[in-house]
Amino acid sequence: MNLLIEYIRRLLSERSWGDKWLSPEVVTFLINNYAEKSDVLGRLTWEYGKLPDRTWGQYVSKQRKLYVNKAKTKDKFKQQVQTVLHEIQHWNQHVKCSLDKPSPAAAAKATYYDDPAVGATYDFNAMCSRNKWEHGYWKSPHEIEARQFAADNLQDALSRAGKFVSGKLEVEDVDEAWDDILDELTEHDVITRRMIGDELSAYDMNSPKNMQLAIQKLKELGAQVR
Repeated sequence: MNLLIEYIRRLLSERSWGDKWLSPEVVTFLINNYAEKSDVLGRLTWEYGKLPDRTWGQYVSKQRKLYVNKAKTKDKFKQQVQTVLHEIQHWNQHVKCSLDKPSPAAAAKATYYDDPAVGATYDFNAMCSRNKWEHGYWKSPHEIEARQFAADNLQDALSRAGKFVSGKLEVEDVDEAWDDILDELTEHDVITRRMIGDELSAYDMNSPKNMQLAIQKLKELGAQVR
């Protein structure tokens, strides 16, 4: 596992800002894959920024933006991914508030009726403040949930981000991958083994067994393989 993490770290650093931070494409990839969609709140945005020394990241609900502490996370790619996931979960909690029935306090705000996002933001901030008052920061339920979300998804996110920056494609299942590979290859009149290998590599499926299976499938479709 350590070798895998080092390989992914190298891939991520190759597309980073000065080999010290994740690239905008990688952070956007993480948001697209782990942040809930919301018609009410719109789109989650992000940026690297200057935050207090002890703060890894921060989600600002009024701006609907997550911030990553650029100074604290320098050269720490695993922690950068973990921080982004943590703050994404705060966004997800905000999204959940937008789906729940607004509290009487939120509904009473005159602006809520013109902009449902105002009520959702009011309830999210009220929930965070109440949790911190009752439990303190570290033991706040929404912080515990965010830390758990980041821990649960960290290895998956590192793996998927590594595939993303190396140009490998993700699909829902193997059958879908084979359909895509065969569709792409059968557009050519003549198919070489190198072309087959390139397509298999794009889906992280290049192996002698899959090469033979691809040739078999292509011949069954009437394709000419050299």
